[in-house]
Amino acid sequence: ELLDPQHGRVCEVEQHKDQGLCCQYEPDDPGDSECRGLFHNTSMWDTAQMTTTHHAVAGDWNIVCRAASLAATAHKGQNRKNGTPYVQHPSRVATLLAWAGGDESLIAAGFLHDAIEDGPVDYDEVLEECGEDVADWVALMTKDMRLREDIREPAYIKQLSDGVWQGRAVKIADQIDNWQDGLTDTATIEKRRGKAEWALQISNQDNEPVIVALRSRLEQMLLD
Repeated sequence: ELLDPQHGRVCEVEQHKDQGLCCQYEPDDPGDSECRGLFHNTSMWDTAQMTTTHHAVAGDWNIVCRAASLAATAHKGQNRKNGTPYVQHPSRVATLLAWAGGDESLIAAGFLHDAIEDGPVDYDEVLEECGEDVADWVALMTKDMRLREDIREPAYIKQLSDGVWQGRAVKIADQIDNWQDGLTDTATIEKRRGKAEWALQISNQDNEPVIVALRSRLEQMLLD
């Protein structure tokens, strides 16, 4: 089973030829038999990882569903540079956090980590849907776009460095997906490497198991 981030509910995972993993609802669900999968053609996310997500959030599935639904709303109509729906990115970040052992609130923050910065969602909406912890962690992941870039970027790094470890965990997961998703974009590889390296640097004193697992994964990816 897998969370369909676009519709905020659980669906069965099916393997479709040449399409990757696909969400398939029960026949009595709205949109029955229509493929709603958001993980098409993303081979790094295999069925085992999807199942891990399902089991990891068994304690409070509702907060993850609310976060996924809000993320789908926040990123509706947005695309990544490679043309894929933007909501696939926070969905994969949430999956990574589950893989690393994150709890339900951390997975919810993964879904919403770009919702304030890149969408019409504000802090209060995240607070109402997912609670103070998730809202605070998403705020940590949000740049102050009112600042000039040469001021904004150092302020953002300091914000994450000084904040709670959960913000850094989301950032590392974010960088893992950005690195993997942009492997064919050679023009930006050095810029993305730089961002990945500072995410590793600001978390190098963190010993939480979630961060250790994510950091190890990103370090290996940069070496490959």
